[in-house]
Amino acid sequence: MEKTLGTEIADAAQVRKLQLRCHFKAVRQAMALADRALADQRVAQKVACLLAWKSASIVLSYISVGEEVDTHALIRLAWRSGKTVAAPRVVTHTRRLQWYRIQDFNHLETQAFGIKQPLMSEKNRIDALSAHAASLALVPALAFDELGYRLGYGGGFYDVFLADFPGISIGLGRQAQMVDDFSACGVRQACDVPVDLVVTEEGLL
Repeated sequence: MEKTLGTEIADAAQVRKLQLRCHFKAVRQAMALADRALADQRVAQKVACLLAWKSASIVLSYISVGEEVDTHALIRLAWRSGKTVAAPRVVTHTRRLQWYRIQDFNHLETQAFGIKQPLMSEKNRIDALSAHAASLALVPALAFDELGYRLGYGGGFYDVFLADFPGISIGLGRQAQMVDDFSACGVRQACDVPVDLVVTEEGLL
């Protein structure tokens, strides 16, 4: 059965995405540990100065692992500021994220690929999609473009989440992981959802 033009374009986009994921994973790994730490410290400082951060009562944040932009400092700051902090669990069969309140880093479990997730507890469950508009989400990616679109890890979980999230979404990145426009690379899809802001060590987009 011959492929249609649309199918060929979609296949080419997937190949390009795989290439870009490999490229930006290599970029992250190539950064010296001290350079990553300094960049992440500056990212955290810039986020903490944002009005959206200061006014947020709920912070939804991934728990950084490996070469991801570190979130531990911002989570600790949120706790000290009296904010509610929630972290996601992946629900594979629905491609959705479930959010649970965390109050320390001791009650987490390690899932596939080293991902740190909160323990399931109905009393700590937070309905992020019904959260107040003052809530804020810290969003990871392998790379961002200047319009806020992200190159994720391929699961589509954050695109599904961001489509209905009522608060402010902030992508955490490093300047070395920025591109001008993913549409020019041929990898942006109709289901992709941008974040409201991207913060790098060099500024805001």
